[in-house]
Amino acid sequence: MRLSSPGFSIRCGGYTRFELVVRVLVGAILAATLLERMLYYQELAEHAVMEATIIHIRSGMRLHVADLMTQQRNGEIGAMLNENPVRWLQHPPEGYAGALEREPAGGMPGGSWYFDSGRGELVYVPKLARFFSGAQGKREARFRVTARTIGTVQKEGQPRQVEGVDIVPVQSYKWF
Repeated sequence: MRLSSPGFSIRCGGYTRFELVVRVLVGAILAATLLERMLYYQELAEHAVMEATIIHIRSGMRLHVADLMTQQRNGEIGAMLNENPVRWLQHPPEGYAGALEREPAGGMPGGSWYFDSGRGELVYVPKLARFFSGAQGKREARFRVTARTIGTVQKEGQPRQVEGVDIVPVQSYKWF
């Protein structure tokens, strides 16, 4: 209903169809932008949790090395190279499936950790991987325990003495 007089008009009622379509479109664009940002930040948080888990493993390994050194058991440090690095955490990470001989045929679900005992590698399979690119197009990050040795020259027939261990990516991956 419209009330009008010369030079004055009042519109009573709702929106015109055009106004309604414009408002719905603006709302949809804002919602899509918010959803995209939310997914981005969720993936960023997942990446941070994965990196924090590796840092915690590294810290646990260093504490174990220090413990062996204080007990004068330096010769046992090299044995850590063949162990599952998750054992140096107080609690396994969320989504840890344990030590497996090989990845299951259907693959691991996103957000999973497992120790590939056949290759001696700790594997993380991201849940959100829009910004993840792994080696050879695989959606996984693999880590291996490596040795830090004393000296640069190896004596004939003598293995280098291991002074510490570290956990490093097996192959490069890019996440963000």
